[in-house]
Amino acid sequence: MRETKPVWTSSSFLLYTGGLTVLGGGLAALGYLSSRYGSGAKAAWALLVLAILYWIAHALRLRGRQIAAGIFAFASVIAWGTFIAFLFEWWGWNGVSGSLSNWSWSRLALWLLILAAAWDDRRRFGFPFIRLISAVVGWLFVVDLITAGGSFTAAVTLLVGIAYLLWGTIHRTPSSFWLHLVGGLLIGGSIVYWAHTGDGQWAGVSIAAFCFVVIAYATGRSSWAVLGTIGFFAATVHYLIGSPTDIVGAAFSGSPPRHVSPGAPAVAFGLLGYPRTAARIALVTIEAMEKPLKIGVLAVQGNFREHAAVLRRLAAEPVEVRLPEQLERLDGLIIPGGESTAIARLMRLYGLDEAVREFGGPIFGTCAGMIVLDRDHLGVGGYRTRRNAFGRQVKSFEADLDVGDGDEPLRAIFIRAPWLEDAGPDVEVLAEVDGHPVLAREGRLLVAAFHPELTDDTRVHEHFLNIVREESGVRA
Repeated sequence: MRETKPVWTSSSFLLYTGGLTVLGGGLAALGYLSSRYGSGAKAAWALLVLAILYWIAHALRLRGRQIAAGIFAFASVIAWGTFIAFLFEWWGWNGVSGSLSNWSWSRLALWLLILAAAWDDRRRFGFPFIRLISAVVGWLFVVDLITAGGSFTAAVTLLVGIAYLLWGTIHRTPSSFWLHLVGGLLIGGSIVYWAHTGDGQWAGVSIAAFCFVVIAYATGRSSWAVLGTIGFFAATVHYLIGSPTDIVGAAFSGSPPRHVSPGAPAVAFGLLGYPRTAARIALVTIEAMEKPLKIGVLAVQGNFREHAAVLRRLAAEPVEVRLPEQLERLDGLIIPGGESTAIARLMRLYGLDEAVREFGGPIFGTCAGMIVLDRDHLGVGGYRTRRNAFGRQVKSFEADLDVGDGDEPLRAIFIRAPWLEDAGPDVEVLAEVDGHPVLAREGRLLVAAFHPELTDDTRVHEHFLNIVREESGVRA
């Protein structure tokens, strides 16, 4: 299944929180049961928790609740690892709980089985968060296999972090965020392991923190900027206080350490923040001068001029597409409404059908474009449409849609409009008319049964441009 990037909203935050709370409750229950039962019973209880979590994940997936299903799939991988650890303990393979400095084939087997489960669940559910488990356990497997602690472990950790950085940069999928995050932590942890005592070493940490910020703007990944900021902060604490633990004691005592002037923290952290703020202002100015998003509009038939006009209003650069080579170097593509049979025939005539299938960027299909993209036509989307679902031309109408953004309803124009007959398991329905989906997202695809280009409301096009930025890493 193709990975889909969850949109971060208040509801998705609650889903993450709720799912991870369920996981925490399940692990706490296993901890309680482990103190009351033998190893065989612990393994049985862990298997029960695993089965429940995995069943919930699949049930939610079948209902089209992709984020909730993915969170429970994430939890099931953790439960799988816990079950295997208890099972090995029951069998007497006690190396699982030993130190990483001691080689253990049973512990290596545990890491491999967790990696296999994470790979399978990410393939089945397309949920990027599961990559976090793969990244962490992958690092544990490598250091457990070839190191025994000390500087060599730090060196291997640094190399794994660099490998994650390169892999996440080359493969710009939604889950690559977690490769960048874990890679940054591994690289930063290795640097601090080697350089955390003298002033010269902390100067090196500051240089590394600056490099992290550079990586953030080169890759479009904010996690590197966050880690770089932490590095700057830690170095400032070292030069100000000498030992980070002293600041904890100062917090409890209510007074600064004896060797620090009471006004020094304000000056130090003020000076730390000023250049970062000035740099951010400069970067925002530079970003405002960068080239706009380049969005192709299929221009073989239909309302392509109207879509191009909306894109210009939103400071994007529209490109009329009539030949396959014109799809190159585009950030996204819009297939407009019109006559779906004519559009499909002309696409085949000019070789655009295969070119669109191979196009890797986000695609927005409206009305006829929604039909052309479905699984019965180009097969780009996994959904099925019903043509002229609301009736022929004389049945055209307008309706107010609740698109779930908390704003006023969206006025939509339906002309011989289709609807989603079979949304499929990977489709997130964003709006309905009389219970029929008319606006939906499937990963990098956004489809609408109406004509948003014919009104002054640009929210649907704005949503598509946000998808383009999410998928391509272009900063808003």
